Amino acid sequence: INNYSCPEIKTALGTIIYKGKGKPENHHKSYRNVRVSPILGRLLDEHMRPITNAISRPRQNPNQFGFTNALDMKKTSFGLSLDGESAFEVVNREIQKRELFVIGEEGDTWQYTNNGYENTITQFKMDGKLSRPIDEHLGVLQVKIKSSDHYKIFVGPALESLDASHLGYQLGPVCVGVSGVADDVYILTDSQDKLQQLINIAVHYGT
Repeated sequence: INNYSCPEIKTALGTIIYKGKGKPENHHKSYRNVRVSPILGRLLDEHMRPITNAISRPRQNPNQFGFTNALDMKKTSFGLSLDGESAFEVVNREIQKRELFVIGEEGDTWQYTNNGYENTITQFKMDGKLSRPIDEHLGVLQVKIKSSDHYKIFVGPALESLDASHLGYQLGPVCVGVSGVADDVYILTDSQDKLQQLINIAVHYGT
């Protein structure tokens, strides 16, 4: 776990891939950074995965698993799909680590996570040439198998606030106002006014 902070086992090789779908070729948001990391780091991740998942999975927001619509209630549905722009790449790592600590990561498990977010380096390959090493200070660890689980914990407070607003559909005793799958979020309600209020809450967490 202590050696996990060494950049030698975390330096990733990145390749820039055009997303397609008619996106402008001259805009940087039209490209995705695909990274490949050393096998030693991956092996350690696989070893730690059952331990970290046992902590994070029970604490993920329950609305991370799809949504229910109101067709059976014959109500008008107002919704908005939100896709975080480069969400995984711009995560504040100090906030990410704090949220993981809050849900119960401690001891060696916390040290493993903390070390994983330090000394991360990427080198980009393009036209057969390799760039200089670039230090990373933002973003979840996208070359890691736990990146999606980490982001779900990171976005949890936003989903909880949207839920706690009670501005969504009232389905019996349950109010459903948001559904999420990693960085894709769908807010839904039964009036335009409530939808605007839900958007305002989402904007607060997106800035």
